[in-house]
Amino acid sequence: MEKYAVPNKLPSKQVAILAHRRKRITQEKARISQKHSGVKKFKGKGFMKPEAFVATYRKAERDDMRIKRTAEVHSLRPKTFIQDDTKKLILVFRHRGNRIASKSVIHILREMRLSKKYHATLMKVTPENIKLLAAVEPYVSWGYPSIQVLRDLVFKYGFTKEKNKKVNISSNLQIEEALGKHNIICMEDLVHELFTVGPHFDEANSFLTHFVLQAPKTGWEKSKGQHFSKGGECGFRGDAINELFASVL
Repeated sequence: MEKYAVPNKLPSKQVAILAHRRKRITQEKARISQKHSGVKKFKGKGFMKPEAFVATYRKAERDDMRIKRTAEVHSLRPKTFIQDDTKKLILVFRHRGNRIASKSVIHILREMRLSKKYHATLMKVTPENIKLLAAVEPYVSWGYPSIQVLRDLVFKYGFTKEKNKKVNISSNLQIEEALGKHNIICMEDLVHELFTVGPHFDEANSFLTHFVLQAPKTGWEKSKGQHFSKGGECGFRGDAINELFASVL
């Protein structure tokens, strides 16, 4: 009869699984209770050294001074930052800056649809856009994309919004419904309109969300805060932006 007896306890592995399950249930109940009670749990650090506040303030001050200098140079020489009059399209990649102190820099990056690190976006070559890029130069790398890099971006990382939800572009029908009135009915039409900066570039670019990418597969070999012309990673790269994206895509 002993072999038919019910054991006093479960095997240790099953006990561990049940214990984890009870812990998750308890945590979920506590989270729901806290949500309905209206009490928010403080997630920040309990104490912050004065030196950290000073460093943050100085960093924001440096960013604001750089933006001011850029605006002054641009007002005196509007074409200072334009590198090539034959180029029309810019590909911008935010490669650094998880925590940015300057509110002006944060605002500019959001306006450019680069609210987070490793986001990329397309822009026209205009004096105004070049001025914005110069203002946030330590946080972005930008240049002139090739048709192949642009096609890879759109085909592999192209998303749009439907009913305020980010969805993958899975068929040409989505493009035709949104941009058919502009004679853009397929992916190749979309890529062509973007690359040539056609008359309906703004509509085509707005149809796409920003591109969510990742760091280069081989990592960053140079200083991310130093300008590309001085051996770093940030700032204007020209056609060399395609080499960077070859290791990202």
